[in-house]
Amino acid sequence: MTRIVTQALLAAVLFVSSGVPAAAQATTTLSGTVVDSAGGVIPGAAVVVSTKATGTKYTAITDGSGSFSIPALNPGLYTVNVSLMGFKTAIIDDIRLQPGIPVSIKATLEVGGLEETVVVDGGTTLINTQTPTVAATLNVDQINQMPLPTRNALNAVTFLPGVNTSGVNRDANVNGLPQSFINITLDGIANNDQYNKTSDGFFASVTPRQDAVEAVTVTMAAGGADVGGHGAVGINFVTRSGTNRFSGSAYEYYRAPELNSNYWFNERNNLPKNNVKLNQYGFRQGGPIMVPGMYDGHNKAFFFVNYEEVRLPNNFSRTRTMLDPRAQQGWFRYNVTVGGVQQVREVNVLALAAANGQLATIDPMVGRVLGFMNAATKSTGTLNLASDPLLNDYVWQSPGNQTEKQPVIRLDYNLGVNHRLSGTYNQIWVVRDPDHLNSSDRRFPTSTNYGKYVSTRPTRSIALRSTLGPNLVSELRGGITKGGGTYFGQEASNGIPTFADTNGFAIDLDVDDVLGSGLTNWHVRNTPTWRSGYSYNIDESLTWQQGKHSIQLGGSLFFGRAWENGQQMVPQINLGFDQTQDPANGLFTTTAFQGASAAQLTDARALYAVLTGRVRSVTGLRRVGPRIRRYL
Repeated sequence: MTRIVTQALLAAVLFVSSGVPAAAQATTTLSGTVVDSAGGVIPGAAVVVSTKATGTKYTAITDGSGSFSIPALNPGLYTVNVSLMGFKTAIIDDIRLQPGIPVSIKATLEVGGLEETVVVDGGTTLINTQTPTVAATLNVDQINQMPLPTRNALNAVTFLPGVNTSGVNRDANVNGLPQSFINITLDGIANNDQYNKTSDGFFASVTPRQDAVEAVTVTMAAGGADVGGHGAVGINFVTRSGTNRFSGSAYEYYRAPELNSNYWFNERNNLPKNNVKLNQYGFRQGGPIMVPGMYDGHNKAFFFVNYEEVRLPNNFSRTRTMLDPRAQQGWFRYNVTVGGVQQVREVNVLALAAANGQLATIDPMVGRVLGFMNAATKSTGTLNLASDPLLNDYVWQSPGNQTEKQPVIRLDYNLGVNHRLSGTYNQIWVVRDPDHLNSSDRRFPTSTNYGKYVSTRPTRSIALRSTLGPNLVSELRGGITKGGGTYFGQEASNGIPTFADTNGFAIDLDVDDVLGSGLTNWHVRNTPTWRSGYSYNIDESLTWQQGKHSIQLGGSLFFGRAWENGQQMVPQINLGFDQTQDPANGLFTTTAFQGASAAQLTDARALYAVLTGRVRSVTGLRRVGPRIRRYL
């Protein structure tokens, strides 16, 4: 099976406002007004905005209305220095900028000498008066203080107002909107799983790591062109950057069964504690790029790296549905109520069939599969009676291992006073052996067939901010997520050799899932799939400041593609009872099964179909050439 989805989006937006750029929300705008102590506007004041982390400076001159605006600034802490001859220098410190949230400040100059300064704490002046955008933000300090069950920063978003989580975090929505309305970006690059975006929108292809994120903004309403092109809700992450000071951290989180109590259900089934060991470790380091004796990157070139790895050896308690040993011999067992007392009655369907000239022997392959299951239950686990006397519940602990590796790299370089170049690289490798998350682990301890999950998902971005003139700023951003894929199954885990014990067939014992919620099969799946969803995007925005207004011209080019391949490795034999054509249908009446309900008679037919190997259907696959459209 092959599915290709191709989308190309080209949008150009021209509008008059002082809002955010048309590129994805990885940057923001800082603007303001300069007045004197009497409230009169001051034109011609020199404004210097500098990052506290790197010392990078951006300059502006207030116009005739005393206004200034500096767009395309990275998130972080900034200091604004305002000066003019005849006035004291005003310094507004600790202004925190968040991605996609424009900030406006007001600086008051007092009469005095330039060498005199007036310092104001910027924390109380962060007011967005420029756009009607409804958004919520979290900065790096807030994310690190949140009680997250994992170090996936996307989980922190679920704590924000308007984000509703009915089940697990991955099921969350924003303001009740469908998940397909959500657009997740990382450094301005699309970071949704392009294949499942419609139904699984709150899932980041590359999970933003807690220590690698500078900030996240969730735009919930009235978003600009940067949000409207790909979703009504934007969740926008920005990677940390290096600073003029070397800084970093290292950590390890460890969880072992010895520190936990056992589950009550495990104790009831005489099972030990689940062997879940979480070992999560990593480090981050950032600073100026330095080559001793050759290059000093202070105030010019910076790096940031983060690496995190998760190792999760584990086992999960699993319950499998089997036929009761008596049922495997042909005895159909069912509950009836007589005089207010529940009784178990038995009718041997094989003996009944023999007495009426129908097939009355257990199919050799079915008997072989049931023998495999019986032997597996003796190796480990507990076999319990089910509420239905026809069935047993087999409870055991399915072992496995999960590994995740994720590196993050960011480089920033000031090409000159007017140009800044930034690039990021994120990638995640995931291996789940077996794939417990998608319930593709072994059905029984000794089965050879199971699902193994392997996934590689990368993102790369590059951005150039350029000051082209006193009132003109450009931001060019590009990104690509191609280069990985996701595999639900491997040749060694559910390829053809894993069906050798059933003569190269996948056998579905209860195709109609009549017995209980369906009998557990010996195999997991015979149709491994693999897929990839990737995208390219280029975004450009130009901001021209004129008085209290800014004119913005933005364009975006997006190309997304998702494909999936799948293959049925071996034919599948589906066992079941066809009431319209099976000659043995007349055997299953209330005369032979006294007191049985219609549902119980259906169960009796299903038991007979399983034991005698009655085939409802056989499914197979012939490969079709993708271009010639012919069977190969």
